Amino acid sequence: MPKSTKVANGQKLGALAAQALMGAWRSDPAVCDLPDATLSKIYPNLASVGGGGMLYQRCQARKDLAQYAQMQQGFKSAVLNNAVSGHAIAEVSQMLREAGIEHLLFKGASLSRYYGDAACRGYGDIDILVRPAQMAAVLDVLVPQSFARDNPDFPFDRNNIVVTLDWQYPAHMSKVDLHENLDKFHLPDLNAVFAHAGHMEIAGAQVPVMGAEHLLRLACLHGLRHGFWRAVWLVDIAAFVENLPADFNWELCLQGDATLRNWIGVCLGLAQQLLGADMRRVPAGVVVPPPKWARRVVLRDWSKSFTQYHDRKPLKAIIRQRPSSIGAQLVHRWPNPMMACLRMGTKFPMRFVVLVQLRYLWARLFSDK
Repeated sequence: MPKSTKVANGQKLGALAAQALMGAWRSDPAVCDLPDATLSKIYPNLASVGGGGMLYQRCQARKDLAQYAQMQQGFKSAVLNNAVSGHAIAEVSQMLREAGIEHLLFKGASLSRYYGDAACRGYGDIDILVRPAQMAAVLDVLVPQSFARDNPDFPFDRNNIVVTLDWQYPAHMSKVDLHENLDKFHLPDLNAVFAHAGHMEIAGAQVPVMGAEHLLRLACLHGLRHGFWRAVWLVDIAAFVENLPADFNWELCLQGDATLRNWIGVCLGLAQQLLGADMRRVPAGVVVPPPKWARRVVLRDWSKSFTQYHDRKPLKAIIRQRPSSIGAQLVHRWPNPMMACLRMGTKFPMRFVVLVQLRYLWARLFSDK
């Protein structure tokens, strides 16, 4: 890592993953010089969270690697998936546009344009913002195309519609995540977000996308809400700040109180310290050096596998079923401190973050999450 720090055992794989991803978003990244055995250890975890293509970008010249064939095949599969997903995005956008529905694409595919090679940034769900007043019209358009239409036993969720499009090749199921407000990302009102929107070419179509200032802000806060357990979320920020539009408005991006600026600044600081992101285009005073505990938490989580973040039932429900398990559950669910700071609305403290974690955990005991 660019910043010399002592790395504990539980963070070693994460530190190696950070080293492997340095500059992977650039057009001509330096060849990764990590040993073959090390790459074999970190590749499965990176691939499981969308970072496999980025690692391949840095290892293309090392055809002697034990994992090379797997990396190459994984990259080719990701490129194909992106191509199919791109057509799905264009198709969904066209359907909504023809129905007169105002919409914006954000996250995922909309961030790929900031990469030197967009192919290394895999697409996931199709996240689309619509106005609340048009949600019913959106469902009228998408539900007839959904997997749920032909499968009555499949649970229908308006926030996770599975759309099956009629392709000439095998059917590709695209998850469309519909959003009618983005309050959790502390963005301005929807009128301001839609007024500042732009367009991006995807599969030959001009798709409406969130404006750059709002998108960077959302990328930072989305990563924090999840503790940046997926390395690709921090790589997105590194790629973004190195390829900002010439007219990028920092005041618009940072609009809000000092706490919000602190959160965004810490995200930029993490991208700089862990991934070597170039911050020369960021105004002085915006980047906030992250607390040591924040770096440790990110590296620790990057050392884990994808499966360790899932399959968690609501805490309150488990305690009701098995009251004796409360001790083990509290240990298992001890909150990520970055997530706790964001959700409790506090700046990142340099010390004693455990107090914020305790407040957040106490709040969760009385929620259904």
